[in-house]
Amino acid sequence: MSRIAQDPRLLTAWKERVTFFRPVFRQQRVFHRVVALRVGDVLTLGRHTVTRLLIPLGWVDRDGSAWYRVFRKKRFPYARLAFRFLEAVLEHVPEDQVRVVAGDGTTTPRSSAKMEGVSWLPDPKSAPFQRGLRLLQRGFHWWTPPEEGDTRALPLLFLPAFTPKAVREKHPMRSEGWAAQVALRALRWALKLLGRGRQRILFVGDGHDDHQDLWKRLPEG
Repeated sequence: MSRIAQDPRLLTAWKERVTFFRPVFRQQRVFHRVVALRVGDVLTLGRHTVTRLLIPLGWVDRDGSAWYRVFRKKRFPYARLAFRFLEAVLEHVPEDQVRVVAGDGTTTPRSSAKMEGVSWLPDPKSAPFQRGLRLLQRGFHWWTPPEEGDTRALPLLFLPAFTPKAVREKHPMRSEGWAAQVALRALRWALKLLGRGRQRILFVGDGHDDHQDLWKRLPEG
């Protein structure tokens, strides 16, 4: 049986990236579970739910409640992770170079009408001439291209952009344009903290963001 030679540089680089995020987590065991789920994410085919990610890890007939608790707010500091990720991306971007970011609204199908942020919205998979409705959760996603400048992009930040009729508990109602403003100000603030206050930003969006309120409230740079 033939075997494909493994390149140790890939595992070394992956380990370095994983270790880079260790200071974000307070508990070692939570960090280990997140790393294990990341491995399961690479090995999983089909839908990437927590239950599906546990299958390639061999965690099938055991209690998986601890894996779901990983994503509680106190254990999974999403804002600090996003800030740390931006710090890693900036290692490959000179300060005098314009940082390109793209933002767009996105929807996630949901089966529960009681989940926060869920509302009836046009189904993106339905035919344009006969649009149907579906329970969806709307958000605003930010990407930035890698230093090679190809068509792929790295996810920087995800913000809730719930509609006025959506179920809301902790997050306010936001239009896509409002979410774009919040994301731009958050990025400007993060760059300042990282010593990149003079870094210029090129934001690429669509027609949902092109309105007077956005242009009037743009941060400097």
